[in-house]
Amino acid sequence: MEPKLFFQITLFYVLFFGGCQTLNQNTQHHVWEKIEIEFESKNSYKNPYTDVEIWIDLKGPGFEKRCYGFWDGENIWKVRIMAVNPGEWTWVSGSNQKDWGLNNKKGTFKAIEWTEHEKVENPLRRGMVKADKKGHSFEYADGTSMFWLADTWWPCMTQRYYWHEDDSIREVGSKDAGFKDYVRFRKEQGYNGCMVIAAFPNWLTNKDGWGGGGWEDEAGNWSFELNKNGPDLDRLNPEYFKSMDKKVDYLNAHGFIPFIEASRRDIADFWKENFEWPESYARYVRYLYFRYQGNIVFNSPIHLDARALTKEDWNQVANSIIDDYKWPTFGHMASANPPGNTFYTFGHTDEARWLSFHGVGNKSRDHHLFEAVPKIFRLKNPVPIVVNEPYYDGLKWGNNADLGSDLAAYYCRVALYGSVLSGALAGHVYGADNIWRGNEHTSETFLIQSAEQMKYINDFLFSEGDSYIDLVEAKQLLKPHQTSNPDNNMGWSYCLSSENSDLYFLYFEQGCQKPVLSKTKKAAKYIFEWFNPENGQWSKSEKLISSNQGFIEFPDFPNGETISTKDWALKIKLSKN
Repeated sequence: MEPKLFFQITLFYVLFFGGCQTLNQNTQHHVWEKIEIEFESKNSYKNPYTDVEIWIDLKGPGFEKRCYGFWDGENIWKVRIMAVNPGEWTWVSGSNQKDWGLNNKKGTFKAIEWTEHEKVENPLRRGMVKADKKGHSFEYADGTSMFWLADTWWPCMTQRYYWHEDDSIREVGSKDAGFKDYVRFRKEQGYNGCMVIAAFPNWLTNKDGWGGGGWEDEAGNWSFELNKNGPDLDRLNPEYFKSMDKKVDYLNAHGFIPFIEASRRDIADFWKENFEWPESYARYVRYLYFRYQGNIVFNSPIHLDARALTKEDWNQVANSIIDDYKWPTFGHMASANPPGNTFYTFGHTDEARWLSFHGVGNKSRDHHLFEAVPKIFRLKNPVPIVVNEPYYDGLKWGNNADLGSDLAAYYCRVALYGSVLSGALAGHVYGADNIWRGNEHTSETFLIQSAEQMKYINDFLFSEGDSYIDLVEAKQLLKPHQTSNPDNNMGWSYCLSSENSDLYFLYFEQGCQKPVLSKTKKAAKYIFEWFNPENGQWSKSEKLISSNQGFIEFPDFPNGETISTKDWALKIKLSKN
């Protein structure tokens, strides 16, 4: 055979029967930046969503893992990745099908660091969020501490939080405001996260309490195909998730970390009864995890503030992703929005292997919710704690506080400071009626005072750098720390203490008596600095000397009263003079 003809035949077999092809050569990306690799399948599949799995084997400095991809409509497949370290990276593709459009493709790229100025512009450039060394708070990959302050935007991936393609600024409070305006507005208020539900596939028309329909994207796409019986949960619609991509990318670009819950709890029975469980649901959760593994997000397998199925059902789904797919590839953290808390709902990380931080919320809408936080804080092999949905401004669950009122704002502050100073050092989720529904009153509700006041927690917590991450819950050091009061958001005090008694953070609800602080250093001088959580202002500062037995009798509250008529935060630190 002539050499030329042999070469042509060989080339034909390489191109059409699975030979290697090199893609994306000599490209450059930043670390922790989403990189998207696209493939076009040459075969046709009856149901691409269920029939095909695609992946790349990725290698780089200190990294060698398999990264799975997803179907993005028609014959397009994508794998989204990120470089976790600077340097040279290589990858090669594969799939569970004999498809030369998906298999044996290769690529290389170079990853470079962000500058410090660029990291200040967007803290997510510091890397994936992880637990600190003690397991109680969040920090970025570079070790910078982070407090996650989020809002409840449950339907924001639907048209209810409207995505305007242009970047015109529309005033928040007006009917024209949309998703981008809300992100910009909350960023200015110090927020860096939001709680979202990826899709509402079973809410085809109205939903009582949520104000009608509107569960599609802006173009009218549903998350799954529909048939006469409702959603076909084995036939996903990628067009809906392309709309969601824009919003997730926009959130990350503005320093926001979305907490993405796969679906709302009320679809669970329908899913288990009509589709193969756990594989059908696990496939959907995997799809979300793989689709957004190039973004910095928190993951959640379910929105579970009521028990539709057993914890064994849910753990079976979520643990399979850890066991079968070695998730998380890039260190993504996962939790859930539970009925009470994730520890009692799903177990600790030995039982719920998918869980990397605990959530507390959705039980009592008062300070009794925080009672579980210190217990979880003290678990062996602890993980960070986030308190979510502890109180909704204007919802009037267990109280008569009107939306936007001073009383509702006070309850929101109690929820924030009470939970954090009980040991939920990782983050807090604010909530307000209308905002969590995404209804016709959402835009105007963004302006209420309680939302603005949440940002002051950062001024308080970080007033001594990141020393707060080493403090432990210690309300027992205050006598009294709880007074008898029929109103469950009044009369309690909270305390975080350093191990060597040189720093304390405290919070007092309305109706607290002046306490005595015990187990201080003996005959030592301490500085008392009062903080007003309504306006973020530090006020009265004074020095006191502890007794020879290690007690400090508190001075009057800044308003000159022995019983607090408003809430106060307080920092006590050992004087160096």
